Amino acid sequence: MKLDYLIKPTKSNNGSFVLSRLSKEDIKEQIKNSKKVISDLDDTIMASPTLELAVNKFIEEGYLEKEHYLWIAKAVFNYMLHGEKAVSKMWFDYYNRFEQEFRRYVDSQNSNLKFYPGVSEFFRSFHATIEKIMVTRTIFEIAKPVADRLGFNECYCLVKEKQAVLEIIMG
Repeated sequence: MKLDYLIKPTKSNNGSFVLSRLSKEDIKEQIKNSKKVISDLDDTIMASPTLELAVNKFIEEGYLEKEHYLWIAKAVFNYMLHGEKAVSKMWFDYYNRFEQEFRRYVDSQNSNLKFYPGVSEFFRSFHATIEKIMVTRTIFEIAKPVADRLGFNECYCLVKEKQAVLEIIMG
């Protein structure tokens, strides 16, 4: 059986695509018949909410303190050296440095975060017996309200080693 595009690469989806031997309908059936559905948050349910909130905070306040500039310089340098591998570490560092200030801002802005089209309908379409679990590197203050809005049963936040958590979940 040959692979077919379920989602074709286009400019609007930044060239992302999905290939499968199964049809969309077969995949939907398999997901809906599963006992557990596990999802990430960033770039799965919505564009990176941490990045969005951090950028919006800067835009609204219109300035950065010296410590913010130091973090930006370090983050850019590490990204240049290590590429995508540096991104998670960069956000953990951001969170650790600016935790209290960021938490207050997040609490005031969480309801403004927007899901990708179709996400709400997708997660609400599952039967109540299917366990929905979110596993994300995102902080609790962002991830938990999103998980609650989508009816997730569990939400694992600030997860550095997702594979280890998935192994525990899957038993």
